[in-house]
Amino acid sequence: MLDKLAVGLHDRMVAAGVEKAPSAAVIKYAFDILTNTLSAAVAALIIGAFTGEFRSTCFALLVLAVIRYMSGGYHLRSSLLCATVSTLTLAAIPHVPVADAWMPYLTGFAVIMMLIFAPANYDTYATLPARYYPLLKVLSALFAASNFLVHSDIMTVVIVLQSILLLFKEGGEAE
Repeated sequence: MLDKLAVGLHDRMVAAGVEKAPSAAVIKYAFDILTNTLSAAVAALIIGAFTGEFRSTCFALLVLAVIRYMSGGYHLRSSLLCATVSTLTLAAIPHVPVADAWMPYLTGFAVIMMLIFAPANYDTYATLPARYYPLLKVLSALFAASNFLVHSDIMTVVIVLQSILLLFKEGGEAE
């Protein structure tokens, strides 16, 4: 279905005279990313609503989207696997308690990991020039460090999980 939609959109762009129309394959890839992201988010929010953690799931989704955008990370090869893992992870995060005494240590760990490894795998998926990578590193660390003020167990779980995902390269092996 996405193939047909991508080809149709590409053909309409060419017919309309768009000089640098993306190929149907590029359009399909964009549709894949969009449907994968939306399906995981919607499914996690539905689960969150059923478990009484809708607002917490929204917050986890927001935190993950922001930190993931800034720090990059590992991408699964299968869209279906990615959507499934993302959904289950986002739905589980609000149910993971973090002791108040552990939050500063876990947040500090995440900040250090961001300073060392972010942005990870960014050159594979993003079009941002490499000269901005040091800024992304600092922004990732600052965002993670904001949990020292927010003091949220949900944010703690998200930033620690994301910081660990920075260790993995696209082939699946750890750095």
